[in-house]
Amino acid sequence: MPIPSAVEIAELADTAEAADVDSSNAGQVGWIVSARVTSQLAQFLTILVGARFLAPAEFGTFALLSALSIGLTRLAEAGWREFVMLAKKEEDLSQTHALAAVSAGACFLIGVVISLIFNVQGASQPQVWSMLLLSVWIVLTTLTSVQSGLLVRSRRLKALSQAQILSEVVGFVVTVSLIASGSGILGLVLGKLLTQTVIFLTCIGLTRWFELRWPGETFRGPAVSFSSKILATRLISFAHDNLPLFLIGLVVGPASAGIFRAAGRLAGGISEIVNEPIRLLVWSNIHSTEARDVVDRILIVTIILAAPLFVGLALVSKSVVLLFLGPDWLAAAPLLALFAVANLFSVINVATEPLLASAKKVSLLPWISLLMTLSMLLVILALASWGIHWIVVGQLAVAVLLFPGIVWIQHAYGGTSPSRIARGAYPAVIGIGAMIGAVELGEYYLPTLALAPQLALKIAGGALAYVTTLLVLIPSEEIRRIKGLVWAR
Repeated sequence: MPIPSAVEIAELADTAEAADVDSSNAGQVGWIVSARVTSQLAQFLTILVGARFLAPAEFGTFALLSALSIGLTRLAEAGWREFVMLAKKEEDLSQTHALAAVSAGACFLIGVVISLIFNVQGASQPQVWSMLLLSVWIVLTTLTSVQSGLLVRSRRLKALSQAQILSEVVGFVVTVSLIASGSGILGLVLGKLLTQTVIFLTCIGLTRWFELRWPGETFRGPAVSFSSKILATRLISFAHDNLPLFLIGLVVGPASAGIFRAAGRLAGGISEIVNEPIRLLVWSNIHSTEARDVVDRILIVTIILAAPLFVGLALVSKSVVLLFLGPDWLAAAPLLALFAVANLFSVINVATEPLLASAKKVSLLPWISLLMTLSMLLVILALASWGIHWIVVGQLAVAVLLFPGIVWIQHAYGGTSPSRIARGAYPAVIGIGAMIGAVELGEYYLPTLALAPQLALKIAGGALAYVTTLLVLIPSEEIRRIKGLVWAR
């Protein structure tokens, strides 16, 4: 089987659905977005509920175990899903499935060994059982990735999205019930396992396929070569997302890891909700005759929408933490504010992948990811002894320093116009100033109100000030163009 080009890999690895937007009908795209938003919302709410019922140290332990299992899953999944999506012959499917099953089994055994080591080292029984259950989750997740590849291959994106929504809703309801009943980290793990079980069984019901055939030597070589390319990129992404958590857990302790993860996920939940629609908009417009003009407008819209969300979250971070997590988590408030600002500087990076893919320069993506990851890890290693607050300050500094590089890459390879984007987005800067003033007035005049209504009034006042400023500064014709860009898609 021929090895796909780097562009094909980029368009299929993790963004296959988005890359296929032009050939999908509006209903399919709507279901894709709905599935992504449902998934992110369910994970976001699970974090809130878990943190509300668990102590920081217990939540940190779950976060570390979950990150470890995700790492093993990345190894097991490799690029089998994408290989299935590109398979030329039907017999290639069962051979790829067999390779996925073998890699899943190997990572399952690694997880079992880790759980046994935990038991020997005197870890608590919930921790030992959590690792065992997560080992089963690794197998289910890997096999589900092959099933989802089959559904994408047959363009059954709507069915796949509906299966994802069903699993997330069922998993979330059960997880909340278990945590509320006092199950601790086992409740979170069991909910995670149930979510994966539901989507695995649903996908099998949709594909009506589960065949294994041991691959021959002529097949294994190309399959492993292709898969390793995707695996390398995903391991870099995994390192970027999870190595800071491991380092904090090892150097500072599980409680600090829990606080770090909770703050990061709260800010990250907002990022995902913003990123997914923007990513789909860029992919769907990247091959149009007016791509450069449209992408500039999309980036302007991104900045205008993201700025109040992240800056607003930073302004009310203390109230958010107290209301949703409780006083035991107050140390997460300054971290949440720092994460929010860092995510604001990173938000335009969502357009980098489609722009590089369109320019056939997608081979730069792993190097960009590697640079970001290494920069962040160096900062963490340098500041770990100073505590988690300085670690997050360092991450913010890295995001600020990398921002000009992202702008240059998008301009050099994607043809974006930084000056035009800056001119289009400048009302957001003035609007942010008005929003900050409104929130600070609320802080001054509403100190005696209960926490929930006080937070609601601050958000409403800040939003009103921001929107009013935009309506005054942005010409009505430009507002119509922006609305047409968003709603036409």
